[in-house]
Amino acid sequence: MAVFLHSAYCEGLITPRLADINSLITSEWSGCLSVIWLRMSLNGVLRTNVSAEDIRLTGEGDGKRCRNHHLIVIGNGFDLSCGLASSFKDFFGPRMRVIDSLVTEEGACDYEAIKARGLTAWDLILRSRHDMEARAFNVNWCDVETAIANVFGISLPEDGIDDEGVMISDYAVSFGSLQDYFYIANEVNALDASDYIENRVDEIERLRDGIDNGDREVFAGLGIEASGDSDASEVYSNLFMEGSRLLGHRPNPWTERVGHFLACEYPQVLEDPEGQLSSILMSELERMEHYFNCYLKDEVARKDGYSDCSDNLMRKLIEHTVVADGMPDDAVTVLNFNYTSPYRWLKQRFGDADLVNIHGMLDGESIFGIDGSGNLDDRDILPFTKTYRVLKSARGVPSGSIAYPSQRGGDGLKTSSIVFFGHSLSRADYSYFESIFSTVDLYNGHTSLVFLYSSYAKGVRESEVAKVLALLDYYGTSLGIAGRSNNLAHKLMLEGRLVVREI
Repeated sequence: MAVFLHSAYCEGLITPRLADINSLITSEWSGCLSVIWLRMSLNGVLRTNVSAEDIRLTGEGDGKRCRNHHLIVIGNGFDLSCGLASSFKDFFGPRMRVIDSLVTEEGACDYEAIKARGLTAWDLILRSRHDMEARAFNVNWCDVETAIANVFGISLPEDGIDDEGVMISDYAVSFGSLQDYFYIANEVNALDASDYIENRVDEIERLRDGIDNGDREVFAGLGIEASGDSDASEVYSNLFMEGSRLLGHRPNPWTERVGHFLACEYPQVLEDPEGQLSSILMSELERMEHYFNCYLKDEVARKDGYSDCSDNLMRKLIEHTVVADGMPDDAVTVLNFNYTSPYRWLKQRFGDADLVNIHGMLDGESIFGIDGSGNLDDRDILPFTKTYRVLKSARGVPSGSIAYPSQRGGDGLKTSSIVFFGHSLSRADYSYFESIFSTVDLYNGHTSLVFLYSSYAKGVRESEVAKVLALLDYYGTSLGIAGRSNNLAHKLMLEGRLVVREI
C-alpha cells in the first residue's frame, strides 16, 4: 500500500496528507518507520522508477568494467497478456463440466466414462475443491499445485468450518483419507464403502436394540442366551466398537469417488495403500500434465498473433526496463515458468541469452509440483516436489547459472537487476526465489528488484504490492538474523532497489 501511495503521489494523482496516508498503511507498516519512510519518499529520497543506468554497476577505482546481467522472471501472466488461454482455470473449467455430467444427482459416478474422457483422479480432487470454494472456504479450486500441497497436508486453508457448521473435511480429499478408504474398502470388499458402512451401522443399531429389548430372534442370531448374560455384554460392546470404528473411517463423498476411481484403475492399491498410493497419484498427475501440454499446444496453434505478441512483450520488458540501447554487451537470462517459448526477438538481440523453461516445454514434458522446502525427507511427498521432478526429468537442470553475485567492482558477470512479470509469486515456487535472492545476496548486495504488471482490472496494483511484500517478508524471515525479518522490503525501498510499476 505504501508503494502504491508513493507512486500515485509521484505521478501527480494524489496530494497526500500524512494523517490520511498513515490511516491507509497496514499494521506491518504502521508507526514511526512508516512516517519516516513516507516523509523521505515525498522528499525524493525514494523513486518509483529505476532506469537502466540506475542499475548499471561499474568497477570502482580499478578501471575494470563489470558486465551486467539481467534476470527476467516470467509467469503465466505473460502468456495471458498475449491473449493465450493458458491458465489452469481455462484448462480445468471445461473438464469440471464433464465431471458434472458424469455424476448423478444421487452422487454416483460413471468411472469408466471419466477415464475414457481423458479425466484423472486430480480432476476429481479439483472438483471437490470447487465445492469447497462454493462454500466460501479459503480455496482457489483451480490451483492444481496448491491442491497437491493440500492433499499432503501442506498449506491447508485456515478456515476449517463455515457459518453453517459444515467442515472442510466434508469435502477435502487428503492422502490420509484416501489410505483410510482403501483399507476399509479392502476389509469390507466393497468399493462403495460409505453405503456398506451406513447399512452395517444400521444393522448394528438394530442388533443392539434387540439385545436391549430382549428380542429372542436377535439372541439366537448372535448366539447368546439372554440380555443379562456376560456373553451378551461382550457382544454388545463389540458391536459398539465396530460401529464406532466404521463411522470413524467413513469417507466423504469426494474421497470415495477419487478412491473408487483409483481402485478400478489400480486394484493393487487396495492391498497396499501405504506402498502404492503415492506412485499411483504421481501416475495420474503425469497423465494430467500430458493433457495440459496437448491443450496448450492447441491454444498456441489456434491463437493468431501469439508469436508476434509475445515477441513484442519480451522486447518491451527488456528495452523499457533493464537494457538501454547501445549496451549490447549486457547479458540476459529469462527464467520462464511457462511451457511456451516467446524467445524469437530475444535471440536476435542477445545471441548468448540463456533461456530456461524450468518446468518443461510444449515439445517435451510439463511439470506440476510443490515447493521442496521442508518436504525432501518425506518419501510420499518427495516425488511431487519441483526440486525432485526437475532433477529427475529427461531435460535435467540448466547447465549455466541463473543468477550471479552482484557486488560492485571487478571483472565478470553481476546480476544487477531481477525483473518479474506475470508471476503469481506463489509458495509453490519459493525455493527458486530463495536460492536466487541468496545467490545475489539480496540483503547486503546491490541487485534491484523490479516487479512489472499490466493493469487489466481494478485493484491490480494493490494486489501486486501485497504479493511482493508477502514474498519479501517470507524470505526475510528465512534469513534468521535478528532485525532482518521485518525490514527487508523497507530496506530495499530506502536503497532504491525495489520497484513496483505498470508496464
